Amino acid sequence: ENETMLEHITRDLFVEDPGFREVNEVIGHVISGSTASTRFQYPNQSLMDIQSSLIPCPPLNFVLPSLAPLRSSLACYYEQAFTDQIIRHCFEKKCMMVNCGDPFEGEFTSCNVFLRGDVYPLEATRTFQNFQTNGTIPFVDWSP
Repeated sequence: ENETMLEHITRDLFVEDPGFREVNEVIGHVISGSTASTRFQYPNQSLMDIQSSLIPCPPLNFVLPSLAPLRSSLACYYEQAFTDQIIRHCFEKKCMMVNCGDPFEGEFTSCNVFLRGDVYPLEATRTFQNFQTNGTIPFVDWSP
């Protein structure tokens, strides 16, 4: 999804004419986040385990990688990111690394979010519970 990557880099990182360096840097961040469980101690230790836990049956086979917050290195100095904002942004079309239309036209079956930095697991769990209860992020009814 090169066009989607170029849109992200132009809009969020303020690079007018992105080249291979900028695209590869963003792809590197996405791949690094997606494969974090294979490098650190997490319950899911391989990419196949992650796929198995995210895709409950073969017809539901679309993994939508996203990167949030996607912002320039300068913005990191004056913008503060909160756990609920980061999680909400993960589900927004503007943060997804594939062009899939409006992700909120359907429902999500599951998600796997890797948060880095000073994040408390209980805070992330409560955020997901609030989003699920309030319908902020549409999950299928049978999702735990």
